Amino acid sequence: AYARDASGLELVADAVARPGSADEVAAVVREAIAGHSSVTPAGGQTSMTGASVTDRGVLLSMADMSAVLDIDPAMRTARVQPGVRIGALNTQLAALGLAFVLTASAVAKFSAIAVARGRWRRDRDVILAQLATVKGAGHVMVR
Repeated sequence: AYARDASGLELVADAVARPGSADEVAAVVREAIAGHSSVTPAGGQTSMTGASVTDRGVLLSMADMSAVLDIDPAMRTARVQPGVRIGALNTQLAALGLAFVLTASAVAKFSAIAVARGRWRRDRDVILAQLATVKGAGHVMVR
């Protein structure tokens, strides 16, 4: 299940981790550092580039962190976990008369999510990010 993504590549990682929280992600990163192992994050494993599969180190599957946390229709923002699938987000947005807009430049960069309605916009005009990031040493940083 973790050896393939939408690219069609098949690579088998040394290990797979399925954390359920940012703290668990940090623990996986710390353990990988201690074992001199690489970590490859995989959101919903829908990558068309093979970016969510690996043949070495730990595959960090975000499948268990796939919730839409909240949607603010007035601000037209959504807060999601890293494993959210576009279809799940769009299902919730549709009930509010909103839609997920994925621009070509976002796909090329990192498949960033922006919520907008009815027209295309530049990513930097619509993407507001508050990230809980796990730094290289295995510490969680919120910015």
